[in-house]
Amino acid sequence: MGSNTEVMIAVLLAGIQEVILRASMKRQDAWFRHYILGRTDDVGDEVRERQHDAWAATICQGMVIETFNIVVSAAVKWQFTPESQTVYDFGNGSTELDVIVPQMVFALVVEYIVDFTSLMIEAKQNIPVLEYFDRFLRCSPATMACQILCLLTSLVSAFGCFQSLPTFYG
Repeated sequence: MGSNTEVMIAVLLAGIQEVILRASMKRQDAWFRHYILGRTDDVGDEVRERQHDAWAATICQGMVIETFNIVVSAAVKWQFTPESQTVYDFGNGSTELDVIVPQMVFALVVEYIVDFTSLMIEAKQNIPVLEYFDRFLRCSPATMACQILCLLTSLVSAFGCFQSLPTFYG
């Protein structure tokens, strides 16, 4: 992308797209089940409850990963200048903090608005997204430590890749 404005517009459009997709999740599932799989039978309450639990887990883990991704991508963009020959092009190419930080803050604000809006819609559709974090916060310290360790491991792996992979452009 060539400019800061293009990056901001892309973030907004991605946020709108995410709200639309998450708000219509049950309709998409019913459409897929009916038109693609050709099933017209009702799945039953037990299967529906397990499906909603799986959706809640996926949604909530995705929100954590997306937030982590925004911060990590800003750190990577700031840390690795174009002269360091990284593999990926991180937006408009600027490695100045006065450009990176506002973009990161804007992306985080949009992400939190999208997540809040989508969570309220999903909760009204009886998807237990709000209970998921309650369950997670009541889990054992070992489970929380494992989650944090996985995120930190992926961060270290990302930094290792950006330092060791050759570039294929410029």
